[in-house]
Amino acid sequence: MNALRRILALAIALLAWYGGHAQVQDSSSSWSMPGLTVPSNIQTVVTYDPLTGLYMEQKYIGSVPFGLPIYYTPAEYRQHVFSNQEAQN
Repeated sequence: MNALRRILALAIALLAWYGGHAQVQDSSSSWSMPGLTVPSNIQTVVTYDPLTGLYMEQKYIGSVPFGLPIYYTPAEYRQHVFSNQEAQN
């Protein structure tokens, strides 16, 4: 039983280390309210997780996350980025 706990702890530690080092972040200032400027302390961070294959979009006020994150598949994320680029032009 003790050996099983050690193996489980090692597996969790490896996943935590790998997951933390394998993510790629892209910060942007997307804002969904036309005509209003983005306050300087609000930013949107998009993180790709290669373990799940999903993109996670999280908004922050300063360094504090607010709201629920939005998860995208690669195809959904490409469509989201394309839609935002079209809206800006």
